[in-house]
Amino acid sequence: MTTIQAPLATASAHARSTKSGRGQHTLLLFHLAGQSYGIPLRDVQEVVPMARLSHPPSMPAVLAGFLNLGGIAIPVLRLDRLFGLQEQSVGLYTPLIVLRDAESRLALMVEKVSRIVSVPADELVPVPENHSFNDCVEEMATFADHVVLLLSTGRILLEKEQQCLAEFQDREQTRLREMEGPMP
Repeated sequence: MTTIQAPLATASAHARSTKSGRGQHTLLLFHLAGQSYGIPLRDVQEVVPMARLSHPPSMPAVLAGFLNLGGIAIPVLRLDRLFGLQEQSVGLYTPLIVLRDAESRLALMVEKVSRIVSVPADELVPVPENHSFNDCVEEMATFADHVVLLLSTGRILLEKEQQCLAEFQDREQTRLREMEGPMP
């Protein structure tokens, strides 16, 4: 699998100017169940290949598990299940998009990450309210005759779902700390 780690690192300064004075939006494009999606590059920390995930008891079905990323328990959200799409098969090279959020870390499991694009703001079409799950699709754009749905990472989960996820994350983080134990 080709990772997006290197392009993200080189594009980090460009990512901070996602809504630059020129009206450009820099997006990471990915695919899920035959549909193309985009998220603002500024919301992406990194893209990593599938790893062994922990599966605490009573975990919600929309979670694939928890990724141990440098000692931090990152919940991995299955967008296919959340959006009610055809379930994707998970393999060694299934990409995980780790989102950048100081308050609550989250990774999105997707089928394929394709590229980073810059889109002029005037080429984005707003999606009317109540036309998507939790209004998480804010805008649409067209690339090479394909419609791309632009997601708001802050609206993917409802507030109650975010709270539930935070509780599971706290428990998993505690379990990780206990497994490390005291250093000799």
